[in-house]
Amino acid sequence: MVNVAGRSKGCSTCRRRRVKCDESRPICTRCQNCGLVCDGPKDRTFIKSTIVKSRRTLPKTLPPVFLKGNEFETYVCYSLQYLTRGGLLEVSFRGISSVGVSGTDMTVLSGRLSHQVVMSFATIFFGTRHKQASITKRGYAIHGVALSKINQAISDRTYCTHEELLLSVLTLAVSETLVSTGPGNNIKHMRAVEALFWPYENDIQISASLSQLYLAAQHMVIFSALHTREPSILAKPYWKRLFRSICPKHQLHQHDVFEILADCSVLIANGEKLLTHGQLHTGTHSYQRRLIRQEALDLLAHIRLWRERWDCDERNSYFETTLPTSSKTDALPFRTISIFHDEYAARMFMFYNTTLIYVLQILQSVEFENLSIQPHHNVNLQHFSQDSVRFEGISDGNAQQEFSAQMQAVLNISRTIPYYLDQISLTGYETSPLPHWALATVWSKLRGSESATGRWLMELLLEKNPGLARVMPALASRW
Repeated sequence: MVNVAGRSKGCSTCRRRRVKCDESRPICTRCQNCGLVCDGPKDRTFIKSTIVKSRRTLPKTLPPVFLKGNEFETYVCYSLQYLTRGGLLEVSFRGISSVGVSGTDMTVLSGRLSHQVVMSFATIFFGTRHKQASITKRGYAIHGVALSKINQAISDRTYCTHEELLLSVLTLAVSETLVSTGPGNNIKHMRAVEALFWPYENDIQISASLSQLYLAAQHMVIFSALHTREPSILAKPYWKRLFRSICPKHQLHQHDVFEILADCSVLIANGEKLLTHGQLHTGTHSYQRRLIRQEALDLLAHIRLWRERWDCDERNSYFETTLPTSSKTDALPFRTISIFHDEYAARMFMFYNTTLIYVLQILQSVEFENLSIQPHHNVNLQHFSQDSVRFEGISDGNAQQEFSAQMQAVLNISRTIPYYLDQISLTGYETSPLPHWALATVWSKLRGSESATGRWLMELLLEKNPGLARVMPALASRW
């Protein structure tokens, strides 16, 4: 190894584009005119180097360089930093970094619908985050073409395969979480995902790749059904059987919770139907209320058994550690946070408590004459202790017990978030969108920054995950 002095060689952006850098500081003028992010010319530095073969011995023919591909490669690589590792969008991004885009009609040169969608997201996301209006505008142009092609594919099923269409709509729904193209568009895309399930109901032939897409779409389908107060298709026996058959063995306990949430969507929709038909003070209304309550109690029994099984695995155990005292934590209704065996256990604990909140909300709603089930109904944690609330007594119609158990679930999630943020900070990526849903649920319940716990959570997010802090209030507003 030898140390050698290195001269300024222009900026890395210019080298990638194979143009001469004009050495302007702090940013290369050519890059600035093209709307590219530029790290500026490098100063004289000392680098470590090894002796290499003479360049005369290397092949003289170099691989061709496509400037469009290189340009979009920057957008794709940047966006990958914010995606769930192994998740839907990361899979969609594979092999697309070198795909160019036509400058005339804004279509991807590969011709694939999913590539069109991914490229639109990456370009918009990069442009908005770097405040590059020209790049963002180009991204919206690519996005418009993507929407047009999706509509064409929906009306003409020979345009592309069902899997390609489903992957494209799924990608749109995920991308709307990070960079919204309009109010409510993410829910619209999620509902479109469920609509693509219907024509294939009772279809016996399910390929391995389609099974993976169905599993990736599961949380979107249920989330959007709960948001719109419509029964989810995944509550139907056929889809329960199908998902159980394609679900990996190690994820079956997660699937059990999804089934409970799918059934919750049916109960919430039934409550809304009673209101719509004006049956508040009739015998039918009273009967339907009792029916909804009993079915909700059945779900509560299911989730209780799930928790008992979950507790039997020592890998799911956790302990409490004292929360560092500061002026920011003085007003919090708890003094400890939860530490788990690993990130997966923490994630499932938050998912369980999120599901418990929905079940308890349904029970709480049928205790009163007004059946309006409000997912965003807030709870006051100001004077609530962190003592564990037990399930016993809930089946006796104890509304206060239901309310207290719901608040306990909110606190359980809140006290798990610090550990979860530490874990994803260590790994550098997230493995599941489920914690985002838990965060959005808690943020909505806590009335955002109006509560001491909400302010503490936001400060925690800003410190450990600024990207999540930016999208979390928007996520909460959409549930």
